[in-house]
Amino acid sequence: DVVKTNFERLGGTIEIDTTVGAGTTFTVRLPLTLAIIPSLIASCGGQRFAIPQGNIRELVRVGREQRSAMIGRVNRSEVLRLRGDLLPLVHLRELQLGRAPFAESNASGVLNIVIVEAGRMQYGIVVDALHDSEEIVVKPLGKHLQGIAFLAGATVLGDGRIALILDAAGVARRLNLHTGQPIAANHGRDAEATRSSQPLIPTLLFANHPHERFGVPMAVVARIERIRAQQIDSVAGQQVLQYRGGTLTLLSLDRCIQAKAAPEQDRYYVIVFRQAGREIGLLAPEILDIRDLPAERDTTTFRAPGVVGSAVIDGHTIRFLEVFDLGHPPHQAGGAARPLVTTPVAAPVSERRPQIVLAEDSAFFRNKVKQFLEQEGWEVLACEDGAVAWAAMSSPNCEADLLITDIEMPNLNGFELTERVRSSPRWSQLPVLAVTSLADDADRAQGIRVGMNEYMVKLNRDELLATAARHLGVSLTAD
Repeated sequence: DVVKTNFERLGGTIEIDTTVGAGTTFTVRLPLTLAIIPSLIASCGGQRFAIPQGNIRELVRVGREQRSAMIGRVNRSEVLRLRGDLLPLVHLRELQLGRAPFAESNASGVLNIVIVEAGRMQYGIVVDALHDSEEIVVKPLGKHLQGIAFLAGATVLGDGRIALILDAAGVARRLNLHTGQPIAANHGRDAEATRSSQPLIPTLLFANHPHERFGVPMAVVARIERIRAQQIDSVAGQQVLQYRGGTLTLLSLDRCIQAKAAPEQDRYYVIVFRQAGREIGLLAPEILDIRDLPAERDTTTFRAPGVVGSAVIDGHTIRFLEVFDLGHPPHQAGGAARPLVTTPVAAPVSERRPQIVLAEDSAFFRNKVKQFLEQEGWEVLACEDGAVAWAAMSSPNCEADLLITDIEMPNLNGFELTERVRSSPRWSQLPVLAVTSLADDADRAQGIRVGMNEYMVKLNRDELLATAARHLGVSLTAD
């Protein structure tokens, strides 16, 4: 009762769900009062709404000619067909006290859909228009609005207008969306994962030229911006963009790898990622899709600096990029190429280099992570399975300072390997980092339970190196 009273005094709630013979679940909710969160601003019926970016998976725009193929009905509910998944659609106007449906108010017939996550549930919110992203300060709702469960608060925008903040979980509850529904998200993706034993990597696909397609892992993408061509400046032979109060370096693929020049057009997309502590932008004329693709690729046919492999997807050859290597353009006529971005040089070898045991069954990821770590001057013992890694650590000659492990591996998975490490007097204090494609909250909780120190999703080089250096107690060579 004391806990309940204090939570309610803060404006929160406690829900209790008890099943006889099974257990009790306590659900605690606290308001986001005065929290600062990045959000996407959308509008519907003339009202602005803020959707926290932490809940947003992607944005989808469906044209009039695409509606029959992408929009359908299941059990009298409207759904979006998206890469094999059927996602429930929520029209924001339906939550606005009986206003007209979106389809009747939008003469162009274009649907702007925000794909959001609420726990394990995914669904689409249909809005009239999408605006900019903003860092918003969350204000509590007044007493006359506190009973609206799908609102998490309000904020004052830069132009003085008020925007209500949507609660993704509250919207799902309001419309009785449940993960147990047959149209629940991840249905198609889970089926694909069941058919294939290979790990699946969320990948952004784009076209640099009508006849050339490329992919980059979503783990390294900070965000995607759309800009006008006249916003691009050329300074000392380098393309730059005046961006958010600073200058963003822009890379063109034809200047970095063997690729055709992008066609001139009025607008471009910019794929923003972080390299060596600062942001870099990669110009992309056309964004094609975001797909979960197998990690194993052909690493020989198109092998080159900046290209890690290729695969045939839907009848098209896709080259997969290593964005951290794109700062080194190929040699051009008239002299050696000048690096656009400085790449760290490995530190001088000390008397004893840090030793890292790497357990990863995917040859592609094993080689990439090993390359990242060795560039820092660290010694890497690469093992193709958890059982092989444990056998290597059982050797009296092993002097491991850090263990980096995948989760899904044959013979001995990452959870089981970590449990053995923690139960060993010799290795019980060894730092363990998980680098995996399993990103569910349940998997993270399991990793913490067995004793993993960090849990990271594949494959962000900067995050991996910074985390490894912190646990090794050393500095990166870039610092």
